[in-house]
Amino acid sequence: MHVRRSFFRLTATVFRLLALLLPAASVAACPDSWPGTDDYSATASNRLCAAGGCEAAPPAAASFEMPSVPVPEPLRQEPDTAILRRLAGPGSHLPVASYKVRRDGRVTVHRLDNRVHRGRDSWERLIPTHAKLQYAGGIGFMSAGFGWDYGPRCQWETDLMVGVVPAYNAKDPKMTLTLKQNWMPWGIRCGERFAVEPFACGIYLSTILSDRFWVREPDRYPKHYYPIATRLRAHLFVGQRVTWNTSLRRERLVRRITAYYELSTCDIYLISKVGNRWLRLSDILGLSFGVKFQFY
Repeated sequence: MHVRRSFFRLTATVFRLLALLLPAASVAACPDSWPGTDDYSATASNRLCAAGGCEAAPPAAASFEMPSVPVPEPLRQEPDTAILRRLAGPGSHLPVASYKVRRDGRVTVHRLDNRVHRGRDSWERLIPTHAKLQYAGGIGFMSAGFGWDYGPRCQWETDLMVGVVPAYNAKDPKMTLTLKQNWMPWGIRCGERFAVEPFACGIYLSTILSDRFWVREPDRYPKHYYPIATRLRAHLFVGQRVTWNTSLRRERLVRRITAYYELSTCDIYLISKVGNRWLRLSDILGLSFGVKFQFY
Protein backbone atom coordinates (compact mmCIF):
# COMPACT_ATOMS: atom_id res chain seq x y z
CA MET A 1 0.00 0.00 0.00
CA HIS A 2 2.82 2.42 0.87
CA VAL A 3 4.58 1.56 -2.38
CA ARG A 4 1.48 2.44 -4.44
CA ARG A 5 1.05 5.79 -2.67
CA SER A 6 4.71 6.67 -3.29
CA PHE A 7 4.38 5.73 -6.97
CA PHE A 8 1.27 7.89 -7.43
CA ARG A 9 2.95 10.86 -5.69
CA LEU A 10 6.02 10.52 -7.91
CA THR A 11 3.84 10.34 -11.05
CA ALA A 12 1.87 13.44 -10.04
CA THR A 13 5.11 15.35 -9.42
CA VAL A 14 6.45 14.40 -12.88
CA PHE A 15 3.24 15.60 -14.58
CA ARG A 16 3.36 18.91 -12.68
CA LEU A 17 6.94 19.50 -13.86
CA LEU A 18 5.93 18.72 -17.46
CA ALA A 19 3.03 21.15 -17.20
CA LEU A 20 5.44 23.89 -16.16
CA LEU A 21 8.13 23.17 -18.75
CA LEU A 22 6.18 22.33 -21.93
CA PRO A 23 4.26 25.65 -22.37
CA ALA A 24 7.42 27.68 -21.77
CA ALA A 25 9.33 25.53 -24.25
CA SER A 26 6.66 25.99 -26.91
CA VAL A 27 6.79 29.78 -26.55
CA ALA A 28 10.59 29.86 -26.72
CA ALA A 29 10.78 27.58 -29.75
CA CYS A 30 8.90 29.80 -32.18
CA PRO A 31 11.20 32.84 -32.49
CA ASP A 32 14.19 30.58 -33.16
CA SER A 33 12.41 28.76 -35.97
CA TRP A 34 11.66 32.01 -37.83
CA PRO A 35 14.70 34.16 -38.57
CA GLY A 36 14.28 37.92 -38.35
CA THR A 37 11.32 37.95 -35.96
CA ASP A 38 12.84 39.64 -32.94
CA ASP A 39 10.34 42.48 -33.13
CA TYR A 40 7.35 40.22 -32.64
CA SER A 41 5.85 40.08 -29.18
CA ALA A 42 5.50 36.95 -27.08
CA THR A 43 1.73 37.13 -27.45
CA ALA A 44 2.00 36.89 -31.24
CA SER A 45 4.36 33.92 -30.87
CA ASN A 46 1.93 32.18 -28.54
CA ARG A 47 -0.95 32.63 -31.00
CA LEU A 48 1.11 31.38 -33.93
CA CYS A 49 2.17 28.28 -32.03
CA ALA A 50 -1.43 27.53 -31.14
CA ALA A 51 -2.49 27.97 -34.79
CA GLY A 52 0.03 25.41 -35.99
CA GLY A 53 2.57 27.92 -37.26
CA CYS A 54 5.39 26.56 -35.06
CA GLU A 55 6.49 22.97 -35.59
CA ALA A 56 8.40 22.89 -32.33
CA ALA A 57 5.31 23.60 -30.22
CA PRO A 58 3.99 20.36 -28.59
CA PRO A 59 0.27 19.97 -29.33
CA ALA A 60 -0.47 18.71 -25.83
CA ALA A 61 0.85 21.85 -24.12
CA ALA A 62 -2.52 23.58 -24.12
CA SER A 63 -4.25 20.71 -22.31
CA PHE A 64 -2.66 21.50 -18.92
CA GLU A 65 -4.53 23.90 -16.69
CA MET A 66 -1.90 26.01 -14.95
CA PRO A 67 -3.18 29.48 -13.98
CA SER A 68 0.31 30.78 -13.21
CA VAL A 69 1.77 29.80 -16.61
CA PRO A 70 0.67 31.54 -19.88
CA VAL A 71 -0.91 28.86 -22.05
CA PRO A 72 -1.29 29.46 -25.81
CA GLU A 73 -4.87 30.44 -26.67
CA PRO A 74 -6.75 29.33 -29.81
CA LEU A 75 -6.73 31.83 -32.64
CA ARG A 76 -10.36 33.04 -32.68
CA GLN A 77 -9.97 36.50 -34.22
CA GLU A 78 -8.40 37.76 -37.40
CA PRO A 79 -4.70 38.46 -36.64
CA ASP A 80 -2.68 41.41 -37.81
CA THR A 81 -0.65 41.73 -41.00
CA ALA A 82 2.55 40.13 -39.71
CA ILE A 83 0.82 37.04 -38.31
CA LEU A 84 -1.15 36.53 -41.52
CA ARG A 85 2.02 36.64 -43.58
CA ARG A 86 3.68 34.07 -41.32
CA LEU A 87 0.70 31.74 -41.55
CA ALA A 88 0.45 32.14 -45.32
CA GLY A 89 4.10 31.21 -45.87
CA PRO A 90 7.16 33.07 -47.16
CA GLY A 91 6.52 32.20 -50.81
CA SER A 92 3.17 33.94 -51.15
CA HIS A 93 2.85 37.56 -52.26
CA LEU A 94 -0.93 37.96 -52.40
CA PRO A 95 -2.32 41.02 -50.61
CA VAL A 96 -2.62 40.39 -46.89
CA ALA A 97 -6.33 41.12 -47.11
CA SER A 98 -6.75 37.93 -49.17
CA TYR A 99 -6.05 35.72 -46.16
CA LYS A 100 -8.59 34.76 -43.52
CA VAL A 101 -7.94 32.56 -40.47
CA ARG A 102 -10.63 30.14 -39.38
CA ARG A 103 -11.40 29.21 -35.80
CA ASP A 104 -9.43 25.98 -36.12
CA GLY A 105 -6.32 27.92 -37.20
CA ARG A 106 -6.45 27.05 -40.91
CA VAL A 107 -5.73 29.79 -43.45
CA THR A 108 -8.09 30.30 -46.40
CA VAL A 109 -7.60 32.58 -49.42
CA HIS A 110 -10.36 34.73 -50.90
CA ARG A 111 -9.81 34.37 -54.63
CA LEU A 112 -12.13 37.17 -55.74
CA ASP A 113 -12.53 39.80 -53.03
CA ASN A 114 -9.49 41.12 -51.15
CA ARG A 115 -10.72 44.45 -49.76
CA VAL A 116 -10.38 43.70 -46.02
CA HIS A 117 -7.73 45.94 -44.50
CA ARG A 118 -5.51 45.15 -41.53
CA GLY A 119 -7.23 44.77 -38.16
CA ARG A 120 -7.31 47.68 -35.71
CA ASP A 121 -8.43 47.73 -32.09
CA SER A 122 -10.24 50.19 -29.80
CA TRP A 123 -9.47 53.87 -30.50
CA GLU A 124 -7.39 53.07 -33.62
CA ARG A 125 -10.65 52.55 -35.50
CA LEU A 126 -11.24 56.31 -35.32
CA ILE A 127 -8.20 56.96 -37.52
CA PRO A 128 -9.25 57.55 -41.16
CA THR A 129 -8.45 54.61 -43.44
CA HIS A 130 -8.11 56.59 -46.66
CA ALA A 131 -7.98 60.01 -48.36
CA LYS A 132 -9.68 61.17 -51.56
CA LEU A 133 -9.18 63.78 -54.25
CA GLN A 134 -12.13 64.42 -56.60
CA TYR A 135 -12.82 66.57 -59.65
CA ALA A 136 -16.38 67.92 -60.18
CA GLY A 137 -19.46 66.07 -58.89
CA GLY A 138 -21.54 69.08 -57.85
CA ILE A 139 -19.39 69.77 -54.76
CA GLY A 140 -16.85 72.11 -56.30
CA PHE A 141 -14.27 72.26 -59.04
CA MET A 142 -11.87 70.26 -56.83
CA SER A 143 -12.56 68.61 -53.49
CA ALA A 144 -10.45 66.62 -51.03
CA GLY A 145 -11.10 64.78 -47.81
CA PHE A 146 -10.71 61.63 -45.76
CA GLY A 147 -12.93 58.76 -44.72
CA TRP A 148 -13.42 55.35 -43.18
CA ASP A 149 -14.27 52.00 -44.77
CA TYR A 150 -15.98 49.24 -42.81
CA GLY A 151 -18.21 46.19 -43.14
CA PRO A 152 -17.47 42.45 -43.53
CA ARG A 153 -15.64 43.10 -46.83
CA CYS A 154 -15.10 46.87 -46.41
CA GLN A 155 -17.97 47.49 -48.82
CA TRP A 156 -19.10 50.64 -46.97
CA GLU A 157 -17.33 54.01 -46.97
CA THR A 158 -18.08 57.29 -45.21
CA ASP A 159 -16.22 60.41 -46.41
CA LEU A 160 -15.89 64.01 -45.25
CA MET A 161 -14.78 66.35 -48.04
CA VAL A 162 -14.04 70.05 -48.57
CA GLY A 163 -14.46 71.58 -52.03
CA VAL A 164 -13.62 74.82 -53.79
CA VAL A 165 -15.95 76.65 -56.20
CA PRO A 166 -14.04 79.19 -58.35
CA ALA A 167 -15.29 82.76 -58.52
CA TYR A 168 -16.30 82.66 -62.19
CA ASN A 169 -18.70 85.62 -62.50
CA ALA A 170 -18.98 86.12 -58.72
CA LYS A 171 -16.68 88.29 -56.63
CA ASP A 172 -15.07 85.58 -54.48
CA PRO A 173 -14.61 81.80 -54.61
CA LYS A 174 -16.67 79.68 -52.25
CA MET A 175 -16.13 76.58 -50.12
CA THR A 176 -18.33 73.49 -49.83
CA LEU A 177 -18.65 70.77 -47.18
CA THR A 178 -19.79 67.25 -48.13
CA LEU A 179 -20.79 64.13 -46.19
CA LYS A 180 -20.68 61.15 -48.53
CA GLN A 181 -21.81 57.54 -48.09
CA ASN A 182 -20.55 54.90 -50.56
CA TRP A 183 -21.51 51.27 -51.12
CA MET A 184 -19.45 48.84 -53.24
CA PRO A 185 -21.07 45.38 -53.01
CA TRP A 186 -18.47 43.49 -55.08
CA GLY A 187 -14.72 43.46 -55.49
CA ILE A 188 -13.03 41.26 -58.12
CA ARG A 189 -9.31 40.53 -58.04
CA CYS A 190 -7.39 40.74 -61.32
CA GLY A 191 -4.09 39.08 -60.48
CA GLU A 192 -1.96 40.14 -57.52
CA ARG A 193 -1.71 43.82 -58.40
CA PHE A 194 -5.15 44.94 -59.55
CA ALA A 195 -8.79 44.69 -58.51
CA VAL A 196 -12.06 45.98 -59.96
CA GLU A 197 -15.23 47.14 -58.23
CA PRO A 198 -17.74 46.93 -61.10
CA PHE A 199 -20.54 48.75 -59.29
CA ALA A 200 -20.49 51.56 -56.74
CA CYS A 201 -23.37 53.75 -55.63
CA GLY A 202 -24.30 56.08 -52.81
CA ILE A 203 -25.66 59.36 -51.60
CA TYR A 204 -24.05 62.55 -50.35
CA LEU A 205 -25.18 65.81 -48.79
CA SER A 206 -23.38 69.05 -49.58
CA THR A 207 -23.63 72.62 -48.36
CA ILE A 208 -22.04 75.82 -49.62
CA LEU A 209 -20.50 78.26 -47.17
CA SER A 210 -21.92 81.60 -48.28
CA ASP A 211 -24.44 84.12 -46.99
CA ARG A 212 -25.98 84.36 -50.44
CA PHE A 213 -27.51 80.89 -50.00
CA TRP A 214 -30.06 79.88 -47.39
CA VAL A 215 -31.91 76.95 -45.80
CA ARG A 216 -35.07 78.86 -44.83
CA GLU A 217 -36.69 81.08 -47.41
CA PRO A 218 -35.91 84.77 -46.70
CA ASP A 219 -38.74 87.22 -46.00
CA ARG A 220 -37.99 89.19 -49.14
CA TYR A 221 -39.57 86.43 -51.24
CA PRO A 222 -43.27 85.52 -51.32
CA LYS A 223 -44.15 82.48 -49.25
CA HIS A 224 -43.25 79.17 -50.93
CA TYR A 225 -41.69 81.04 -53.84
CA TYR A 226 -38.61 78.77 -53.53
CA PRO A 227 -39.78 75.39 -52.19
CA ILE A 228 -36.22 73.99 -52.04
CA ALA A 229 -33.36 75.33 -49.96
CA THR A 230 -30.44 76.71 -51.95
CA ARG A 231 -27.71 75.95 -49.39
CA LEU A 232 -28.28 72.18 -49.03
CA ARG A 233 -28.14 69.66 -51.89
CA ALA A 234 -28.76 65.91 -51.84
CA HIS A 235 -26.99 63.89 -54.53
CA LEU A 236 -27.25 60.33 -55.88
CA PHE A 237 -24.49 58.62 -57.85
CA VAL A 238 -23.38 55.38 -59.50
CA GLY A 239 -19.90 54.51 -60.75
CA GLN A 240 -17.03 52.04 -61.06
CA ARG A 241 -13.53 51.66 -59.60
CA VAL A 242 -10.13 50.17 -60.42
CA THR A 243 -7.57 49.52 -57.66
CA TRP A 244 -3.79 49.09 -57.82
CA ASN A 245 -2.13 47.28 -54.90
CA THR A 246 1.21 48.98 -54.12
CA SER A 247 2.34 46.90 -51.09
CA LEU A 248 2.86 43.29 -52.10
CA ARG A 249 6.26 42.51 -50.59
CA ARG A 250 6.64 45.28 -48.02
CA GLU A 251 4.46 47.71 -46.14
CA ARG A 252 4.04 51.22 -47.55
CA LEU A 253 2.29 54.35 -46.36
CA VAL A 254 -0.18 54.09 -49.27
CA ARG A 255 -1.22 50.45 -49.55
CA ARG A 256 -3.62 50.83 -52.49
CA ILE A 257 -4.51 53.51 -55.04
CA THR A 258 -8.02 53.51 -56.52
CA ALA A 259 -9.20 55.48 -59.56
CA TYR A 260 -12.95 55.95 -59.97
CA TYR A 261 -15.61 57.80 -61.91
CA GLU A 262 -19.18 58.65 -60.93
CA LEU A 263 -22.40 59.73 -62.67
CA SER A 264 -24.39 61.90 -60.28
CA THR A 265 -27.44 64.09 -60.05
CA CYS A 266 -29.08 66.16 -57.31
CA ASP A 267 -32.54 66.68 -55.87
CA ILE A 268 -33.35 69.89 -57.74
CA TYR A 269 -32.41 68.30 -61.09
CA LEU A 270 -34.66 65.30 -60.44
CA ILE A 271 -37.59 67.52 -59.52
CA SER A 272 -37.05 69.55 -62.68
CA LYS A 273 -36.97 66.38 -64.77
CA VAL A 274 -40.31 65.19 -63.39
CA GLY A 275 -42.00 68.44 -64.28
CA ASN A 276 -40.25 69.05 -67.61
CA ARG A 277 -40.30 66.29 -70.21
CA TRP A 278 -38.03 68.30 -72.50
CA LEU A 279 -35.05 67.77 -70.23
CA ARG A 280 -32.69 64.97 -71.29
CA LEU A 281 -30.59 62.74 -69.05
CA SER A 282 -27.48 64.57 -70.18
CA ASP A 283 -29.02 67.75 -68.74
CA ILE A 284 -29.40 66.37 -65.22
CA LEU A 285 -26.37 64.02 -64.97
CA GLY A 286 -22.85 65.10 -64.11
CA LEU A 287 -19.55 63.22 -64.57
CA SER A 288 -16.82 63.28 -61.92
CA PHE A 289 -13.43 61.60 -61.46
CA GLY A 290 -11.45 60.84 -58.34
CA VAL A 291 -8.51 59.08 -56.73
CA LYS A 292 -8.54 57.24 -53.40
CA PHE A 293 -5.39 56.57 -51.34
CA GLN A 294 -5.78 53.62 -48.96
CA PHE A 295 -3.65 53.77 -45.79
CA TYR A 296 -5.09 50.85 -43.75
